[in-house]
Amino acid sequence: MQVLVLAVFVLSACAPVSNAGQPQVQAVVDAPVATQMLLPTPLPTRPGYEPGTLVDYIAQMGDTLPAVAAHFNTNEKEIRAANSVLPEHVTTLPTGLPLKIPIYYEPFWGSSFQVLPDSLFVNGPAQVGFDVIAYVNEQPGWLKNASQYVDEQQRRGGEIIEYYATTYSLSPRLLLALVEYQSGGLTQTDLSSSSSTYPLGYIDGYHQGLARQLNWLGNELNNGYYDWRTGKVESFELSDGRLERPDPWQNAATVALQLYFSQVMPVEQYTLAISGEGFLKTYTQLFGDPWTNVQAHIPGSLEQPYFRFPFKTGQTWAYTGGPHTAWGEG
Repeated sequence: MQVLVLAVFVLSACAPVSNAGQPQVQAVVDAPVATQMLLPTPLPTRPGYEPGTLVDYIAQMGDTLPAVAAHFNTNEKEIRAANSVLPEHVTTLPTGLPLKIPIYYEPFWGSSFQVLPDSLFVNGPAQVGFDVIAYVNEQPGWLKNASQYVDEQQRRGGEIIEYYATTYSLSPRLLLALVEYQSGGLTQTDLSSSSSTYPLGYIDGYHQGLARQLNWLGNELNNGYYDWRTGKVESFELSDGRLERPDPWQNAATVALQLYFSQVMPVEQYTLAISGEGFLKTYTQLFGDPWTNVQAHIPGSLEQPYFRFPFKTGQTWAYTGGPHTAWGEG
């Protein structure tokens, strides 16, 4: 189990969290860090494609033409020219639709390994019936005894996870697996002093304790996930200063995890975390193989429903709430 660190910040007026109820666990001396780490076998690298080369792509759940075009550094017009099957007013692409995409190669592509399916990243249908509080209470780790004041009430380990899973619409299993991967929350009874303060690896004085760590984490994961879905993620910086571009074939959940791990880990640990021997291994040990029987939760040709404010036609009304970040950008 890797022990790493991370922290979370949100405006106190929007997400009241007290540090008074830090997890009451026994501090232990940090274990010596190994000088060498066994890294996973590298995956084959993508070739340097000639500009405009048509490559095969299978539409993933929630894909849209603008986002796919951004991922492959091309444009919608060229994609449509190569795929006459696409309807004129297509919104989300049908999952599994085979496409030919004109690619314009850019350097520094990252790993093509997909860590987690999108349907298990969000707090969606796959999480229905999962009792996160009962699950945490059955585990021997320190998380079940953690206690903090969150949003005007004292909450314990499983309740804290449930609260942030609901607040950020993130899978509670995902959050549990991250807490386990980073600081052994489900299996380790003792925490090192550093992990007690920063159990998710983000070292920052404003983000001490489990609750503030989860608050920051939720915002970062959602930013990565939805920015990839909308084609906004172009590259990110690793701890050694190198730039990495997500592989164009990647899925949103994996990109979100890559962005998170890149912020809290040195490069070797990051490389391990996004491989089959890293976070995925921990998730599988806890909840089984996430790639078994993946179910799409976003249909093809999704249409936005019509929304209307609850005011009568012609009635004058005023918006009086001042702008603020609420739970953050994510």
